Amino acid sequence: DDPQIQLSCDTRLDPTDGLLEGFDLVLRFGRGPLENSGWVAREILRWPSCVVAAPELLERYPAPQSLEALSRAPCITSMSVLQGMPWRFKQEQTVQVRSSYRVNSGQMARAAALKGLGFAVLPLHACQSDIDAGSLIKIDLGPAPEDLVLYGFYSGRKYPQVRVKAFLEHLQSALAEFSAGP
Repeated sequence: DDPQIQLSCDTRLDPTDGLLEGFDLVLRFGRGPLENSGWVAREILRWPSCVVAAPELLERYPAPQSLEALSRAPCITSMSVLQGMPWRFKQEQTVQVRSSYRVNSGQMARAAALKGLGFAVLPLHACQSDIDAGSLIKIDLGPAPEDLVLYGFYSGRKYPQVRVKAFLEHLQSALAEFSAGP
């Protein structure tokens, strides 16, 4: 039975800002604790993350050894919720970072990091080949950054509608196969 799903794409940077109304399901990336939206959040996929920097940047700025030292280093932040700050780390730690370079995608953050424009938080799978090649260096600050998580939000009923449930299950299955690789 075809669940008759219709998709709408919106590239607004803060998708919870008035966007949830009128949709059965909203997909959104997040890091750390979620704000209370009155919608049910279901985790779809999670990516461990790390702080990275290009060797050229580390020639100008020594690798920070702590979150406090990171707060004084140039960083690449997002233009989304809270203007990418504070950066959220595990063990419920946060750090206000300095940024003169803001981006609205992980691809742009990676490209900027490779150019030596600042320290960046990236999902490990997105930069592992750069780390292996030596074009990015993984920075150990003690606690790791919070994982990047893809959430599905649906209305506050305890259980999603049949079509939403079918779509979420298909998406989760397809993404799990994709992230597992060949």
